Amino acid sequence: MGVPRLDKFFKGMRATDITTDRIRDYIEAGKTEGLTGSTIRRSLAVLRTMLNQARKEGKLRLADVPHFPMPKEGKARQGFVEPGVFESIRAALPENLRPLITFIYFTGCRKGAAKRITWPMVAKDCCEIMLPGEITKSGEPLLLPLTGPLEQVASVLRKMFRTDGPVFDATNLRKEWNTACHSLGLGKYENELYSGLTLHDLRRSAVRNLIRAGVSRGIAMQITGHKTEHVFERYNIVDTADISEALIKVGEYAAKKNRSGDTKLIQKRSGGAD
Repeated sequence: MGVPRLDKFFKGMRATDITTDRIRDYIEAGKTEGLTGSTIRRSLAVLRTMLNQARKEGKLRLADVPHFPMPKEGKARQGFVEPGVFESIRAALPENLRPLITFIYFTGCRKGAAKRITWPMVAKDCCEIMLPGEITKSGEPLLLPLTGPLEQVASVLRKMFRTDGPVFDATNLRKEWNTACHSLGLGKYENELYSGLTLHDLRRSAVRNLIRAGVSRGIAMQITGHKTEHVFERYNIVDTADISEALIKVGEYAAKKNRSGDTKLIQKRSGGAD
């Protein structure tokens, strides 16, 4: 949520010292660090909520709550992982991490939520997982059957000993992910900083895969936990292949209609417009 960064930047300031100019400085500092507009907006939304709550409780005056200029929301990331590429990444990862990333890739579950899944949420026969509203982004409980591509996850879980801890092992997840992607040419390290495919790209990929598989938008949004169409659409990225497929389909449709003779000649009326 950006709270650590807020603490670092505004450390030692009184609430009344946080002015619109200070907020602009915060935005510029974030841009210098390479943060996206969306990331900066989310952290500022947290700060604004805190100040408004303080005002409601009588700890601040209305005049003490500054105007919040917000940076433009950046374009949605374009990174996604095709099924064949995903299989390569999974094979390059340690075996203990494979159930977790498989679950994320096919359900679109957020990494943070997946890491918070505990054994009481898993059915005794490991055929389904019930995510409570406390860990889903939508705030609504979500039942996910471990069927189809998730059957392999269920198979692994059935062999595991149930404990009070998390179900999925996420030991060194980010480091191992970055290393695997680097080895496959899907990312790279420069001066010990990684850039390339990210774990969050698995969530984006799940959305696109569900839509391409013909799953209805409503069901897809239930699976991935997206509550609004706006956010879902930011993940449902259309690329050149999608456009090409659409044009092929419309061409096939036109050819089919032409072969069936289902055409009507439209006669121009005298004096009518072209």
